[in-house]
Amino acid sequence: MRKTRSAVITALVLAALGVILSILLSTGEREPVYQGKTLTYWLSDFCVPGRNPTREKLEQDKLAVRQIGTNAIPILLQWISAKDVPLKLEIVDFIWRHPWVPFRLQSAVDRQSLASSGFSILGKSQAGPAIPALVKIVRTGGGERTSGYDNVTFPMWALADVDLEAATNAGIKFGTNRWSGTNVVPISWSAPPAAANK
Repeated sequence: MRKTRSAVITALVLAALGVILSILLSTGEREPVYQGKTLTYWLSDFCVPGRNPTREKLEQDKLAVRQIGTNAIPILLQWISAKDVPLKLEIVDFIWRHPWVPFRLQSAVDRQSLASSGFSILGKSQAGPAIPALVKIVRTGGGERTSGYDNVTFPMWALADVDLEAATNAGIKFGTNRWSGTNVVPISWSAPPAAANK
């Protein structure tokens, strides 16, 4: 009984912390919506592990993102260069290690992954206006650095998917990442994500 009560109290405290953290770290910019659902909803099938959407659902998601179109660019640019404060990283890590916690927080890497998929779906025809900003993000170093991803991995993928020539001109060499010495190959040059414009 005590363990159950303790677990419930811990879960409630973590939920409250999550809400407070989400409010404090929110960008203030509202996500574009299509058919009453946010951009995050439409992009999640491409990025959230464990989802198994049907081909029809993925096509519906792509159509929705394309309908949102250029209205998605401001939020995608914010997401592609997202960074987490150390406290949020610790909370995200704790939540993922404890599956009984009733909610999940999106990390900066989650946001970057969503943004990369969004740019890939929009392609050059709709995401073209974002090319200069993506080039700048790639050149200056973008978002969160983790053990699995360099801080420009997702911005490079997004830029390469929108405009391979611009990515090349931004200093990206095939198979190398000059910013960290890691070997990162943009999506267009490796296995494409589910969101690729194919």
